[in-house]
Amino acid sequence: DTKRKGSLGCLSYYFMSSSQQQHYLIEYAKTGNANELSHLISQYKHSPETIDIAYRSLLSNFNSIPSDNFYSSFRIFNQHVNINFQNKTFNNTTILMECIRLGLITQCEKIIHYFKCINDSTNRINIDVYDDYGESILYKIISSTKFSSEDERLNVFNELISNEHFDINHVNNDGFDLFSFALGRGKYFIAERLITNDNVYLDFMLNSNGESLLHCAVRGGNILNVLLMLQHLDKDYHL
Repeated sequence: DTKRKGSLGCLSYYFMSSSQQQHYLIEYAKTGNANELSHLISQYKHSPETIDIAYRSLLSNFNSIPSDNFYSSFRIFNQHVNINFQNKTFNNTTILMECIRLGLITQCEKIIHYFKCINDSTNRINIDVYDDYGESILYKIISSTKFSSEDERLNVFNELISNEHFDINHVNNDGFDLFSFALGRGKYFIAERLITNDNVYLDFMLNSNGESLLHCAVRGGNILNVLLMLQHLDKDYHL
Protein backbone atom coordinates (compact mmCIF):
# COMPACT_ATOMS: atom_id res chain seq x y z
CA ASP A 1 0.00 0.00 0.00
CA THR A 2 2.84 2.36 0.84
CA LYS A 3 4.43 1.75 -2.56
CA ARG A 4 1.12 2.34 -4.31
CA LYS A 5 0.58 5.62 -2.45
CA GLY A 6 4.08 6.73 -3.38
CA SER A 7 3.48 5.92 -7.04
CA LEU A 8 0.19 7.77 -7.04
CA GLY A 9 1.90 10.73 -5.39
CA CYS A 10 4.55 10.84 -8.12
CA LEU A 11 1.90 10.54 -10.80
CA SER A 12 -0.10 13.41 -9.29
CA TYR A 13 2.96 15.69 -9.45
CA TYR A 14 2.91 15.31 -13.20
CA PHE A 15 -0.50 16.95 -13.44
CA MET A 16 0.21 19.85 -11.10
CA SER A 17 0.75 23.37 -12.35
CA SER A 18 4.20 24.84 -11.94
CA SER A 19 2.97 27.12 -9.14
CA GLN A 20 1.50 24.13 -7.28
CA GLN A 21 4.73 22.20 -7.63
CA GLN A 22 6.71 25.17 -6.36
CA HIS A 23 4.38 25.40 -3.36
CA TYR A 24 4.83 21.75 -2.44
CA LEU A 25 8.57 21.86 -3.04
CA ILE A 26 8.93 24.72 -0.55
CA GLU A 27 6.62 23.05 1.98
CA TYR A 28 8.53 19.77 1.83
CA ALA A 29 11.79 21.68 2.18
CA LYS A 30 10.54 23.40 5.35
CA THR A 31 10.01 20.01 7.00
CA GLY A 32 12.98 18.22 5.44
CA ASN A 33 10.79 15.65 3.69
CA ALA A 34 13.56 14.16 1.56
CA ASN A 35 11.46 11.42 -0.07
CA GLU A 36 8.83 13.83 -1.38
CA LEU A 37 11.49 16.35 -2.41
CA SER A 38 13.28 13.68 -4.42
CA HIS A 39 10.07 12.59 -6.15
CA LEU A 40 8.96 16.12 -6.92
CA ILE A 41 12.34 17.27 -8.26
CA SER A 42 12.68 14.17 -10.45
CA GLN A 43 9.17 14.57 -11.89
CA TYR A 44 9.45 18.19 -12.97
CA LYS A 45 12.15 20.59 -14.16
CA HIS A 46 12.09 23.48 -11.69
CA SER A 47 13.53 26.90 -12.36
CA PRO A 48 16.79 27.90 -10.60
CA GLU A 49 14.76 30.44 -8.59
CA THR A 50 12.33 27.79 -7.32
CA ILE A 51 15.15 25.47 -6.26
CA ASP A 52 16.91 28.40 -4.59
CA ILE A 53 13.83 29.48 -2.62
CA ALA A 54 13.14 25.91 -1.50
CA TYR A 55 16.78 25.44 -0.48
CA ARG A 56 16.64 28.65 1.59
CA SER A 57 13.48 27.32 3.26
CA LEU A 58 15.35 24.17 4.25
CA LEU A 59 18.31 26.15 5.61
CA SER A 60 16.18 28.61 7.58
CA ASN A 61 14.39 25.72 9.32
CA PHE A 62 17.59 23.88 10.23
CA ASN A 63 16.95 23.97 13.98
CA SER A 64 13.46 22.46 13.72
CA ILE A 65 14.26 19.59 11.32
CA PRO A 66 15.66 16.25 12.55
CA SER A 67 19.32 15.95 11.55
CA ASP A 68 18.91 12.90 9.29
CA ASN A 69 16.00 14.49 7.44
CA PHE A 70 17.85 17.78 7.06
CA TYR A 71 21.01 16.29 5.59
CA SER A 72 19.13 13.94 3.28
CA SER A 73 17.29 16.97 1.86
CA PHE A 74 20.50 19.01 1.94
CA ARG A 75 22.24 16.47 -0.33
CA ILE A 76 19.30 16.45 -2.74
CA PHE A 77 19.42 20.22 -3.15
CA ASN A 78 23.19 20.22 -3.67
CA GLN A 79 22.65 17.96 -6.67
CA HIS A 80 20.16 20.33 -8.28
CA VAL A 81 20.96 23.88 -7.19
CA ASN A 82 22.79 26.43 -9.32
CA ILE A 83 25.36 27.37 -6.69
CA ASN A 84 25.98 30.81 -8.26
CA PHE A 85 22.31 31.72 -8.71
CA GLN A 86 21.52 35.19 -7.37
CA ASN A 87 18.03 35.61 -5.97
CA LYS A 88 16.68 39.10 -6.64
CA THR A 89 14.20 38.73 -3.78
CA PHE A 90 17.11 38.37 -1.35
CA ASN A 91 19.32 41.26 -2.53
CA ASN A 92 20.91 39.08 -5.23
CA THR A 93 22.60 36.86 -2.65
CA THR A 94 23.54 33.22 -3.28
CA ILE A 95 22.97 30.07 -1.23
CA LEU A 96 26.46 30.28 0.25
CA MET A 97 25.79 33.85 1.36
CA GLU A 98 22.54 32.64 2.93
CA CYS A 99 24.42 29.98 4.91
CA ILE A 100 26.81 32.59 6.29
CA ARG A 101 23.92 34.94 7.12
CA LEU A 102 22.15 32.20 9.07
CA GLY A 103 25.35 31.09 10.80
CA LEU A 104 25.25 27.61 9.26
CA ILE A 105 29.03 27.39 9.03
CA THR A 106 29.24 23.60 8.95
CA GLN A 107 26.70 23.49 6.13
CA CYS A 108 28.62 26.19 4.26
CA GLU A 109 31.79 24.10 4.52
CA LYS A 110 29.94 21.02 3.25
CA ILE A 111 28.61 22.95 0.24
CA ILE A 112 32.08 24.30 -0.59
CA HIS A 113 33.57 20.81 -0.31
CA TYR A 114 30.82 19.30 -2.48
CA PHE A 115 31.22 21.78 -5.31
CA LYS A 116 35.00 21.58 -5.20
CA CYS A 117 34.82 17.81 -5.57
CA ILE A 118 32.25 17.43 -8.36
CA ASN A 119 33.52 17.39 -11.91
CA ASP A 120 31.19 20.05 -13.26
CA SER A 121 32.87 23.15 -14.66
CA THR A 122 29.47 24.73 -15.43
CA ASN A 123 28.49 24.77 -11.74
CA ARG A 124 31.75 25.71 -10.07
CA ILE A 125 31.64 28.18 -7.18
CA ASN A 126 32.30 31.69 -8.49
CA ILE A 127 33.65 33.86 -5.66
CA ASP A 128 33.39 36.98 -7.79
CA VAL A 129 29.58 37.05 -7.61
CA TYR A 130 28.34 40.27 -5.96
CA ASP A 131 25.04 41.10 -4.28
CA ASP A 132 23.18 44.43 -4.28
CA TYR A 133 25.75 45.86 -1.87
CA GLY A 134 28.64 44.98 -4.18
CA GLU A 135 29.78 42.25 -1.80
CA SER A 136 30.87 38.69 -2.56
CA ILE A 137 30.80 35.66 -0.26
CA LEU A 138 34.29 36.68 0.89
CA TYR A 139 32.95 39.99 2.22
CA LYS A 140 30.18 38.10 4.04
CA ILE A 141 32.71 35.82 5.73
CA ILE A 142 34.72 38.84 6.89
CA SER A 143 31.72 40.71 8.31
CA SER A 144 29.77 37.78 9.82
CA THR A 145 29.35 37.65 13.60
CA LYS A 146 28.28 33.99 13.48
CA PHE A 147 31.70 32.30 13.59
CA SER A 148 32.66 30.60 16.85
CA SER A 149 36.32 31.58 16.42
CA GLU A 150 38.64 33.47 14.09
CA ASP A 151 40.27 30.16 13.17
CA GLU A 152 36.89 28.91 11.92
CA ARG A 153 36.42 32.11 9.90
CA LEU A 154 39.89 31.81 8.35
CA ASN A 155 39.38 28.12 7.51
CA VAL A 156 36.21 28.85 5.52
CA PHE A 157 37.85 31.83 3.82
CA ASN A 158 40.95 29.82 2.87
CA GLU A 159 38.88 26.89 1.64
CA LEU A 160 37.02 29.17 -0.76
CA ILE A 161 40.06 30.97 -2.19
CA SER A 162 42.43 28.00 -2.39
CA ASN A 163 43.49 27.44 -6.00
CA GLU A 164 40.94 30.01 -7.14
CA HIS A 165 41.42 33.36 -8.88
CA PHE A 166 39.39 36.27 -7.51
CA ASP A 167 39.32 40.02 -7.89
CA ILE A 168 41.03 41.25 -4.73
CA ASN A 169 40.73 44.88 -5.90
CA HIS A 170 36.97 44.91 -6.41
CA VAL A 171 35.35 47.58 -4.20
CA ASN A 172 31.93 47.29 -2.58
CA ASN A 173 29.28 50.03 -2.64
CA ASP A 174 30.96 51.76 0.29
CA GLY A 175 34.30 51.96 -1.52
CA PHE A 176 36.17 49.19 0.31
CA ASP A 177 38.18 46.45 -1.38
CA LEU A 178 38.60 43.11 0.42
CA PHE A 179 41.84 44.06 2.15
CA SER A 180 40.65 47.43 3.47
CA PHE A 181 37.35 45.77 4.45
CA ALA A 182 39.21 43.13 6.51
CA LEU A 183 41.33 45.82 8.17
CA GLY A 184 38.31 47.94 8.99
CA ARG A 185 36.58 44.95 10.58
CA GLY A 186 39.64 44.10 12.67
CA LYS A 187 40.14 40.68 11.02
CA TYR A 188 43.89 40.18 11.36
CA PHE A 189 44.18 36.59 10.13
CA ILE A 190 42.34 37.34 6.91
CA ALA A 191 44.24 40.60 6.41
CA GLU A 192 47.50 38.71 6.89
CA ARG A 193 46.34 36.13 4.35
CA LEU A 194 45.31 38.76 1.79
CA ILE A 195 48.51 40.81 2.04
CA THR A 196 50.43 37.87 0.54
CA ASN A 197 48.36 38.16 -2.66
CA ASP A 198 50.51 39.53 -5.47
CA ASN A 199 47.68 41.81 -6.61
CA VAL A 200 46.89 43.44 -3.28
CA TYR A 201 46.95 47.22 -3.62
CA LEU A 202 48.75 48.76 -0.63
CA ASP A 203 48.36 52.31 -1.95
CA PHE A 204 44.60 51.95 -1.75
CA MET A 205 42.93 55.21 -0.79
CA LEU A 206 39.29 55.42 0.22
CA ASN A 207 37.38 57.44 -2.35
CA SER A 208 35.08 59.10 0.19
CA ASN A 209 37.63 60.73 2.47
CA GLY A 210 41.12 60.03 1.16
CA GLU A 211 42.21 57.83 4.05
CA SER A 212 44.82 55.09 3.69
CA LEU A 213 44.91 51.45 4.73
CA LEU A 214 46.59 52.52 7.97
CA HIS A 215 43.47 54.52 8.84
CA CYS A 216 41.37 51.40 8.15
CA ALA A 217 43.58 49.35 10.46
CA VAL A 218 43.33 51.91 13.26
CA ARG A 219 39.55 52.18 12.91
CA GLY A 220 39.26 48.38 12.97
CA GLY A 221 40.59 48.41 16.50
CA ASN A 222 43.04 45.50 16.12
CA ILE A 223 46.60 46.44 17.03
CA LEU A 224 47.94 43.49 15.02
CA ASN A 225 46.54 45.05 11.84
CA VAL A 226 48.15 48.38 12.71
CA LEU A 227 51.51 46.62 13.14
CA LEU A 228 50.93 44.73 9.89
CA MET A 229 50.44 48.00 8.04
CA LEU A 230 53.45 49.67 9.65
CA GLN A 231 55.55 46.76 8.43
CA HIS A 232 54.37 46.90 4.84
CA LEU A 233 53.50 50.51 4.01
CA ASP A 234 55.88 53.11 2.61
CA LYS A 235 56.20 55.13 5.83
CA ASP A 236 57.51 58.28 4.15
CA TYR A 237 54.47 58.32 1.88
CA HIS A 238 51.68 57.07 4.10
CA LEU A 239 52.60 58.66 7.42
